[in-house]
Amino acid sequence: MKLLIDIGNTSTKIAVCRPEERGGKGDILYTEHKDATEPWETTFQRLSLQFAIDGCAISCVGADDAGLHRVLATLPYPYVWLENTTTCALHDIPAGYGADRLAADLGAIVLLKEKWPATSVSDLTADGLLIVDVGTCITYDLILDSQIVSGVISPGAQLRLQAMHDYTALLPLIHLDAQYPDCSTTPLLGTDTHTCMLSGVLHGVRFEIEGYIHALRSRYPRLKVCLTGGFFFNVDPDVAEVCIYDPHLVLYGLLSLI
Repeated sequence: MKLLIDIGNTSTKIAVCRPEERGGKGDILYTEHKDATEPWETTFQRLSLQFAIDGCAISCVGADDAGLHRVLATLPYPYVWLENTTTCALHDIPAGYGADRLAADLGAIVLLKEKWPATSVSDLTADGLLIVDVGTCITYDLILDSQIVSGVISPGAQLRLQAMHDYTALLPLIHLDAQYPDCSTTPLLGTDTHTCMLSGVLHGVRFEIEGYIHALRSRYPRLKVCLTGGFFFNVDPDVAEVCIYDPHLVLYGLLSLI
């Protein structure tokens, strides 16, 4: 079993996965959002009692944690701390490129190789592969011929709501939760402050995603698109037909390293 740790800007996600023998995405057996008050020593001990863990991979874009490094130094099995210099399916990764973005990119390649198992990574990405990760920030990564060639970072849905509250006198703070998982329950045009803000953010994110996909498809007509992240946004059918959505791209990418 492999232990996967995704340390983000707002939370840390932990998963235990069983690799797929033929290099597929594997099986996710267990996931949790780490309790910030629990020491890493306790977390590793608790999970080691539940699962026969023999490898670990970490993606970190949040605050570095000395406690985690102390535990990693004592592990009886190997671990990978994902960086732009880590050997993986992509090459010439830009310095400073986010580990979460790289892990999602690698996870997208894992999904594509499951669909076309005999195809090389270079061939899979020859017509363009766009990975859209909707998290604290929304990232767009374009891969061509196994190389990350460009990208975009924009504020995520909750950040937009937070900014409207922080930089105005009267707009309330709205927290996205299970009540607002996508655009389907939010009117296109609001009728009060609450629904106006939700429409501006949720549909604004949807239109942004669709806009980037449309613009890039005009350049790369056979563009493949993978969507991931904590919030799934329904997109128009002409965009959805070229999209694969999977919330676990980062985990699949980390699993491909060990």
